[in-house]
Amino acid sequence: MNTVFRTPIVGAAPQEMAVNGECKPGYIPDADGKCQDVDECKVNNGECDASVVCTNTPGSRTCGACGVDFTGDGYYGCKDPNDCAAGGCAPVDTKAPLIKTSGSQNVTATGADGAIAKYTAWAVDNVDGAVAVSCAPKSGTTFAMGATTVTCTASDKKGNKKTATFTINVK
Repeated sequence: MNTVFRTPIVGAAPQEMAVNGECKPGYIPDADGKCQDVDECKVNNGECDASVVCTNTPGSRTCGACGVDFTGDGYYGCKDPNDCAAGGCAPVDTKAPLIKTSGSQNVTATGADGAIAKYTAWAVDNVDGAVAVSCAPKSGTTFAMGATTVTCTASDKKGNKKTATFTINVK
């Protein structure tokens, strides 16, 4: 399932103005072009372990510590050492990065060829932190008339891969 994060924090102070319609990772532009913080914790506990508290921070989130008598951390996962095989709980990275985008948008055509559309996309891995994300077609290119699906992909160091899609609709 692909998730697009488009819910700004209600009542949060807007950050700097979007540059060319783009904001820093963790923010989305509002109707006035101001960058609003996204609450990453609202979806899947911010990719934190289910047993910890996810706390939204400006442009990101933090994961709480594992409970008493548990090993690991809130970003990677909390394990009960009694449930681990002999030798301890070796971390195994099985989660793909979380991809965030500015989401689907409608763009007014500027000519017969369509219109230039700009969007933002970034990815965060629960172990590796920020990872590269690649999208096609690229932001800032001319999108043809009609609906075009943008596909963004990110992988972590262990090869866990995630894909997210959204639509640019040129009218």
